[in-house]
Amino acid sequence: MRSLGFRTDLLALSGLAEVERHPDHVVIRTPQEPDYWSGNGLILLGPPGDPEEETALFHRRFPTAEHVSIAWDVPDLDPDEVRPLWEPRGFAVEVSDVLARTGVPPASDLPPDAELRELRRDADWDDVLALGLELAAEDGLDLARHEPFLRRRLSGQRAQAGRGLARWWGAFAGGRLAASLGVVQGEGLARYQTVQTAPAQRRRGLASALIRRAAEAALKRDPEARLVLVAETGGAPGRLYRRAGFDLAERTVAVLRRGY
Repeated sequence: MRSLGFRTDLLALSGLAEVERHPDHVVIRTPQEPDYWSGNGLILLGPPGDPEEETALFHRRFPTAEHVSIAWDVPDLDPDEVRPLWEPRGFAVEVSDVLARTGVPPASDLPPDAELRELRRDADWDDVLALGLELAAEDGLDLARHEPFLRRRLSGQRAQAGRGLARWWGAFAGGRLAASLGVVQGEGLARYQTVQTAPAQRRRGLASALIRRAAEAALKRDPEARLVLVAETGGAPGRLYRRAGFDLAERTVAVLRRGY
């Protein structure tokens, strides 16, 4: 992969995904998580071509999928080359900032009612599920279909943690989970995953403190590791990460037709 973002996407699926390489594309399958759209998709190794041909290729590789997920391994691809071709076909064009840094991010003040710790207990993972459902409801997703996806996603992430492939951290305020994130590490890289904060706990510095705590743990294991975060271009999370000293490494472009 030329793209740092997609390279760390594959890292983040360590132990969960099957990667099938072809001369002009890569197929990523996560068999235990069929509704994980970006975990079951194509990464094309050249620039965008004919949308009908590329969609047909997806359906040949994923004949039973209800979604379509396609990306191009072209760092800093211009999304304006993609939108006119894909949006009229009902696809969302997703533009992401790949942000990176080395060294521990700057410290941030932790609210006096908050504590940070690694997630290890069954109750911790139940709390992560509840937080994910709260955020899904905020986004207007169909919870009846989204909850099974989240349960499978968390099962895979917990399995990674159990095998030492990832570590998950939580910020607790008033004894309740207020924010969480994970880090999958390997190949000189440490990729943050699923940084999320409860709506009522935003703008309190919890995510910043978690990002630093997880970085300390990752850099203790590999002091030269490059820390990587991926955020929607122009979104509030990206601004938070830049304040933590992450710089833009590249932009990536993908298209998605949701399964629900």
